Amino acid sequence: ENIEENCNDKNPDPKLLNLLEIIQKHFEKTDKPILVFARYLSTIDAAVKFIDSELGENLEGIGIYKGGGDISVKFKSLSNYQKKTKDNVKEYLNKGMIDILFCTTAAQEGVNLQAASAMVNIDVPWIPSDLEQRIGRIARLGQEADEVTIFNLWYPNSYEGKIYKKLLERKDLLE
Repeated sequence: ENIEENCNDKNPDPKLLNLLEIIQKHFEKTDKPILVFARYLSTIDAAVKFIDSELGENLEGIGIYKGGGDISVKFKSLSNYQKKTKDNVKEYLNKGMIDILFCTTAAQEGVNLQAASAMVNIDVPWIPSDLEQRIGRIARLGQEADEVTIFNLWYPNSYEGKIYKKLLERKDLLE
């Protein structure tokens, strides 16, 4: 299901409500950044819009890492997102200038994001190796957090839920 189709300002998607709760609880425990992954641009856009409207004024910075060099950051002191480079985003994340980095699959390979200590997958990839690639962005050498937390969101009574269950079974087989 597409988050963009399921939500509006008065009735946010359940995944976005869960995302908000996870982010709030995360920042009650730590000031380490959190990564949010989704496959679809429309899902990332909906998540950014919702979280920015709910928490934006309390965050130092929000980053968005999409494919094709579409990378931008908004800081507390700025009202608009500004285009940045991959290296800028990594630097801002390492310096604690970005609290949340929203990522598409473009960021699941070749980007070291271990300054973050938690990750939320709004949609879980159907291929186990893709999920491992995402997790590998933060669960890697150089990670300073004692614990890395991964959250996977899905609609339980849906086709997505069935696929997620199969994914976990396949992942267990691979391990």
